[in-house]
Amino acid sequence: MHILWWSNEGHAGSPEAANPDGGPLCKGSINLVANDCSVEPLDGSSTTFTLHNNGLPWDLNRLVKVGGARGDRIYVFDTTNSEHSREVWLDVIQAHIACGRQMRGTAKAK
Repeated sequence: MHILWWSNEGHAGSPEAANPDGGPLCKGSINLVANDCSVEPLDGSSTTFTLHNNGLPWDLNRLVKVGGARGDRIYVFDTTNSEHSREVWLDVIQAHIACGRQMRGTAKAK
């Protein structure tokens, strides 16, 4: 379970973007099973939100293609020009975070 991102819709829609790592134009990826995180709206904006770790450093081995990756980095995403509102993005990402937590709990229980 990952979040992947590209610099534009054309890159995200390229055939290579279907690769597990998002292809060569993918800007980054965060493993939601390996990294416990939260997503929140950014105050003062109706289009941006943040994704941040929950007090533990990011598992840098599970951040792919992220330039300047740091254990305390807060990722900021902007939904301007997206076909979906910020609220839709927040709801969907939160559901994926919850699934990642469930998967992580299942893996630890084995």
